[in-house]
Amino acid sequence: MAYEIPPTTLTQQIFPWIEAEERAYVYRQIALAKPTNRRAGQDQALRYLINLLLHLRRVLIQDCAVLYTENPTAPIFKFAPFNSDEFHTFASASAQVIHNANEHQRQYLENLPTHIADNLRGSLESNRVQLLEHQRRIEESNQNLSGAVGSLCNLVHTTIQVVTAKEPETGLSESGTSLKRSAAAADLEGLEDAARSIVAFHAVKHARYNPSSDPAAVPLNSPTPSATVNLSALSASSTSANAVSDNIIHNTITTLGTATTTPALTGSVLPSLVASGFGTLFSDQTFPVVHSNTDIYPQQVKAITDLEQKFGEQLKKHTFEWRNDEWVPQISGLWKPPTVVNGEPILETVWKKFKQGLDGRFSLDQLGEHWGTRWRTNNSTLKSELSRRAKIVKLVEMLADERSWSVKQVF
Repeated sequence: MAYEIPPTTLTQQIFPWIEAEERAYVYRQIALAKPTNRRAGQDQALRYLINLLLHLRRVLIQDCAVLYTENPTAPIFKFAPFNSDEFHTFASASAQVIHNANEHQRQYLENLPTHIADNLRGSLESNRVQLLEHQRRIEESNQNLSGAVGSLCNLVHTTIQVVTAKEPETGLSESGTSLKRSAAAADLEGLEDAARSIVAFHAVKHARYNPSSDPAAVPLNSPTPSATVNLSALSASSTSANAVSDNIIHNTITTLGTATTTPALTGSVLPSLVASGFGTLFSDQTFPVVHSNTDIYPQQVKAITDLEQKFGEQLKKHTFEWRNDEWVPQISGLWKPPTVVNGEPILETVWKKFKQGLDGRFSLDQLGEHWGTRWRTNNSTLKSELSRRAKIVKLVEMLADERSWSVKQVF
């Protein structure tokens, strides 16, 4: 919108005491400020009021200038400063600015054929639809690839467990047993190299299609998945494969990467990721599984799969701790309202955190429903703050029930 800035000598005639009050506030703020607290003398309410009055007097003069061009005989123009020559000059200049802006807009619209705008709008919308469809296909393809590679990694990991769990055959001499152990160790190293190569390739694919802010996405150099594996021991160990628990084969999820350097990564450090039974990748910072303990590890991966089936992508917004045979989220604190409130919906945010969750995280209702009080054990501050917020939620629910209101009406 076109407008003209009124002269300072004209605006200072309205609320002429504002400048003096503003200077007094600044002096008082300097006098009350302390070395440890620079904000001791601040008065936000007074600061906002002064800014409002400064803006209001400018708008008042601008509006009166427009009104003067339309109705110069109005009673207000008999009083200062609206009866001064300076105001009359400003009103004339404002009228000219508004007229020029309207004329420029009219000429611009006349010179722009409507069909050009329509064609451009249609072309942009068509491109947008095509891009959305292309993005959908890429995401669908990535999901299918993630599931396939996750299943392959699970199979490789299970095979490694089968080879590792194989007992030496009875009736062999000590030298024969030593040779078979050496061959099994060589085959196991080959399987591990193959697993790392698959892991590296899958991690690069996942990092490409997921933002770096995602806890499961770890940037990598682009590797070429290549490994030569001697699988001759697999046929020899097939008879002992049945000894592996079906529960382990079904529920085991593979550890995607170790903190070692592999040829497939060309010198880079392999990230420590874990893939669930659904093929979803998680960082070991999210779920710090114990790879070395064959008793606890299957329980941990089964618990991850169960949590993913219930909560989905919400898991990636949290870190978990293995406690008493279950994954418990680590919640250090609750959402805190700002120290200076500028119209933020504090109560609405408390309600949303309690019932729906913020930024894709667990809601307090979800935490209490699934983990009870175990997620806030040994945290007295968290317990006290949760109790206070529960009172707010209870009050909102009570008002909604008694008066048949919606939650929006309560707030």
